[in-house]
Amino acid sequence: MRRLLPAAFALTVLAACQPVTTDLTNEDVGAITDTITAITDEVLAALSALDVDRANAMYSRDCVYTNSGTIMTDWTAIEEQDRAMYGSLQTASGTWGEEHVRVLGHDAAVAAMNFSASFTDTAGVQTDMEGAATYVFALLDDGWKIVQNHTSSLPPVTQ
Repeated sequence: MRRLLPAAFALTVLAACQPVTTDLTNEDVGAITDTITAITDEVLAALSALDVDRANAMYSRDCVYTNSGTIMTDWTAIEEQDRAMYGSLQTASGTWGEEHVRVLGHDAAVAAMNFSASFTDTAGVQTDMEGAATYVFALLDDGWKIVQNHTSSLPPVTQ
């Protein structure tokens, strides 16, 4: 009996670690992927328009926001940081590299991609940067929202 308990425990743990089966069809995966890609494109469009409200509308108010070593979970602090950044810019633009979307279920997905961005601040200084971003999405009552954002940037190049 003593030998059976560890084996039973191990089997229980292994069973719990197995992926949940879903009834997602290829069409479901394609539609969710298209939706996620449209949202990530909208992130860049909001950046280029310097529209912080438009950008922040894509985030859950209880998101976890990680940027190059800093983790933020307080939406008010995240919004203040974004408003300060957007307010310091004359222009901004960005592009995604190849986007990798993984649909985890009917209500969850992850997108990972490289980015290139260029910013010109109000003093006319241009900064170019590259890096990688990962967004975790959840389908909430008000639609698909970014619930976790992780961005890692290479050192910026100021011109």
